[in-house]
Amino acid sequence: MGKTYDAIVIGSGVLGASVAAQLAEGGYRVLILERGDAAGGASGGNLGQISITDRCEPWHMDLALRSLDYYRSVLCPEFHTEYEETGGSVAIEGADQLDGARIALKQMRDFGIQADLYYGEDIHKVEPNLAPEAMDALLYCPIEGKLNPFLTTLAFLEKAKRAGAEFLPHTPVLSFQKQGKRITGVQTPNAVYSAEWVMNCTGPRAAFVGEMAGVPIPIRFHKGTAFVSHPVPHLINGPVVGAGFFPKPFAVRPRRSIGFGAVQTADGSIVIAQSTEECESDDRSVNMPSLQLVARRFLHFYPQLQDLQIVRAWAAVTTYTEDNLPVFGCSAEAKNFFTVAGFKGAFTVAPAVGMLAKEALEGHLAEEYRCFSPDRNMDREPAAWAMV
Repeated sequence: MGKTYDAIVIGSGVLGASVAAQLAEGGYRVLILERGDAAGGASGGNLGQISITDRCEPWHMDLALRSLDYYRSVLCPEFHTEYEETGGSVAIEGADQLDGARIALKQMRDFGIQADLYYGEDIHKVEPNLAPEAMDALLYCPIEGKLNPFLTTLAFLEKAKRAGAEFLPHTPVLSFQKQGKRITGVQTPNAVYSAEWVMNCTGPRAAFVGEMAGVPIPIRFHKGTAFVSHPVPHLINGPVVGAGFFPKPFAVRPRRSIGFGAVQTADGSIVIAQSTEECESDDRSVNMPSLQLVARRFLHFYPQLQDLQIVRAWAAVTTYTEDNLPVFGCSAEAKNFFTVAGFKGAFTVAPAVGMLAKEALEGHLAEEYRCFSPDRNMDREPAAWAMV
């Protein structure tokens, strides 16, 4: 037998690391188990965007704004994460997207966020190198920004360790010991560990880990394929994305969708995204035809960068649910097995999700988050403002 803890956090991506940091700083004895390396999954393949425009549900905006405050006042003053509040932009194409942008603009202003729509050459006021002729308008939010996903995940982990958490990389979970409706042991190759709470923060493996615990987790998988250029002089101020996240009535999720996203990193490299495709949870193969389509989409907005040299491409597997809500909470099948998965663009909400997990373990989970339970009815209408 290994040691006993208050909480075992399985997974050390940004959500697992944030949950571990909040629990450890709250006085919990925490063990973090990671089957590979820290930030080795979706957190390492992330664009590094902090987005607000696509989070206009009240619960989602609350998590995003709480997280922004945490980055500004807590994490980034203490750790180097390359966080910048650069502002972020959404390229609007067509009447439907323009209608969606106007709705988003009103909703953000209702939250006190002073976003704006730019047209024609005025687009160059926020992004001087975008092609205005490639879009009908640009929706700009000044409090959006970017960060380094690796450094940020490692910062959360370091906060957890400084508060006393133990971190075991290359330590996969093999099985669970269960008595009645509670997990009593977590079997690893080295030992069996026990805890009052087991936190399933394993991203695209959350359903597999849940199955081992006897808990169905209603998530599915898709992979995003992206690539990065060699460093170039400053060209892009903040994250620029397409408007594919606006609601599309009666839309059917395609097997593959080609989106647009671009972020210039602190060293000058441009991260270009993404093709999104249905996949199995362990499929991180890179699809060359998809990369070609992503490149063509990028050049639609930045035609002057046709000679940009690409140095690396990758695919990262992420999760979604049929009702477009995250999975957050315990199941009646295992009352101390707590799943945290399916939060889109997790870096934008990770700090607040960690706080929320701590509040939940202490019995203070607000009512609006109880509908995220893994036991919920998945047959209802999908939530609005979903990525499609």
